[in-house]
This record gives sequence, structure tokens and C-alpha cells, in this order.
Amino acid sequence: ILADHRLPSVPYGTFLDWSQIFSGEPDIWLEIGFGQGENLLALAHFKRYENVAFVGAEIHKSGIGTACRRMQEGKQVNQFWTDYTVFSEDSRPSDNPNEGTDDGTEKHDNPYRNLRLHPGDGVKLLPYIPPSSLSAVLITFPDPFPKKKERHWRVIQKHIVRDIHRVLKDSGRFFLATDHDGFNQWAHLIFNEVNEELSMFRELKPCPNRMDWVPVVSKYEQKGCDEGRSTNLNCWEKA
Repeated sequence: ILADHRLPSVPYGTFLDWSQIFSGEPDIWLEIGFGQGENLLALAHFKRYENVAFVGAEIHKSGIGTACRRMQEGKQVNQFWTDYTVFSEDSRPSDNPNEGTDDGTEKHDNPYRNLRLHPGDGVKLLPYIPPSSLSAVLITFPDPFPKKKERHWRVIQKHIVRDIHRVLKDSGRFFLATDHDGFNQWAHLIFNEVNEELSMFRELKPCPNRMDWVPVVSKYEQKGCDEGRSTNLNCWEKA
């Protein structure tokens, strides 16, 4: 299935041609580091009636393999893979976009026609993305690299924030979810430093409803909840 859904490679110094990858000029969302693919595949399912396409990048082969297996399970029966846990609050039961619309048995000729996978580093993919061509970039629960000497490995760095700004459309959004308070503070520090040099982003408060961009509770997030950590949800919009 990876052969059918792999993002094509392009020569160094050139850009991907989205018109050759997706039809219908959809809004394109990029998830950097999708893990096991729960959120990526859920978004493809929830937004199946919207003109949105998704690109997921993951550096770990096990995550790519798991996502491909789940996609294959769905494609074999012309359905979306739906064995994920949807976030819910007792006060907002209607926040499940799936509720009353698709119980998992709805048929789709090609459920993942608007999804492409990049088996590699999503940060290193950014230079190959055309300017002002993405509607959203997502990073959910990245490795926090908690030790001080490891901070230079964190996915949020000033040059990466500038790259994200370059690829986003006007008013495009960058979403970040993390349950590590130190990483959350680091991300705000980096965005503030970038904006001090040149105003590139404005933070949206309150953060847009997570059901629009991280509707699932992954095993990683659940483990954090079980250990007493809470999830920080953030969104910055291209200024």
C-alpha cells in the first residue's frame, strides 16, 4: 500500500507539484511525525466530505508499517480504518464528528485517495514543499528531549518555524499538542523569539477545538494521562 500512497520524491532544489499528486485543488495538511497514524487516519476519515488532502511524515519504520497495515485493512473492504479512540468530554458529546454519520460500515471506493505518506523526516521534507501551499501543519506529541543537553534535537527550532511559515498559506495554521510542560514552554519561547525578529505568527487563544485537528486519544496521550500529565494544545496562525 505504501507504493500507492507514497509521496513522490523530487530532485534537490525543486518543489513537489501538488497538482500532480492531488486532484481538485484541496486544502493540504501536513502532519510531521504521525507515530502509529491514529490521528492522521482519523482526520482523513472525519474530513472525508471536505476538500482536504493529508500528507503524513514519519521517520520510524514501525510507525509507517502500522499506518500502512491499518490503511490496507480499510481499503480491503472499501472502508476507513476506525479502530481509534475519539476524544470526548461529558459536557460535549456532540463533538464526535463521526456520531450518527458513519459507524465504520459506510463504503468508499478509495477511502485514502487524498492521503500520502512520507517515510522520512518531516522537517527535511519542508524545503521540497512549495511556498504558501499548505493550509495546516500539525505536530502532535513530539519527543520532548527533556535533558538540557538534548534541546537542540527538539523539533521546534527557529529555522524550522521559519520553514513552516514559508510553506503555509496566508492565515494557515500550525498546531502543536504536547503533554510535556517543558517542551510547551520551549515552543512558546521559540515562537516569541522568531516574532521578535520578524512578525510571522500570532497565537490563537483559545486554541481551536481539538476535534478539528487532534480528535483522537493516542496510546501515547493516554499513557501520559494515566501518569498524571495533561495535554497542552496550541495554535499559531500565519500573520
